[in-house]
Amino acid sequence: MMPGQLEYLISSLPYLPFGQTKEVRDKITTTFKKYAGAAETEKELIELFELEATKFLSPGAARTLRALDLEEMHHARFRESKNKVIATFAQYLYGLKVAVLKQRIPRRQFQKEWSQLEIPPFELAEGTPLEKEVQLMQLQWQKLETLASGHHFDLEALIIYKIKLMILDRWWQFNEEKGFRRFNQVIQDVYYGR
Repeated sequence: MMPGQLEYLISSLPYLPFGQTKEVRDKITTTFKKYAGAAETEKELIELFELEATKFLSPGAARTLRALDLEEMHHARFRESKNKVIATFAQYLYGLKVAVLKQRIPRRQFQKEWSQLEIPPFELAEGTPLEKEVQLMQLQWQKLETLASGHHFDLEALIIYKIKLMILDRWWQFNEEKGFRRFNQVIQDVYYGR
């Protein structure tokens, strides 16, 4: 990696606000499609970001960045990462998942190993499952904002950017209509024993 390359990359990335507006989504997606060029425009948003970012990274840093996966970040391999930002966020995410689980299961079934965890304090406001999911994403976003302190033009800043982008991408893929149909199907399956 040549000096200044990471600074150039990070300063050229579109700003990521926490939100679900079509304008923001279109602006970010269009920017990454422009960076990727015509041959790559059919790829998913995260792939487009990785294509652009890995041009400026060493092979090891590129592997670290590509390995990040929001659905798996709570796993031990991320919680035990040598990268402090990855490990801290992964531990937070694991604690958040355990906290949600703790709210959903009877106390006597709560495993002893989980009771030793530092669980982030939070309380979800009443709302639909989607609204609660967005609240959880906002908590994750706030943690990333805290972790970003002191990281401006380094690999950690790029890691934080990718995790934020993954959160937004996940949110942008939600479809209330499909989700409600799926929710009703699950309820019927449980109620009627299908």
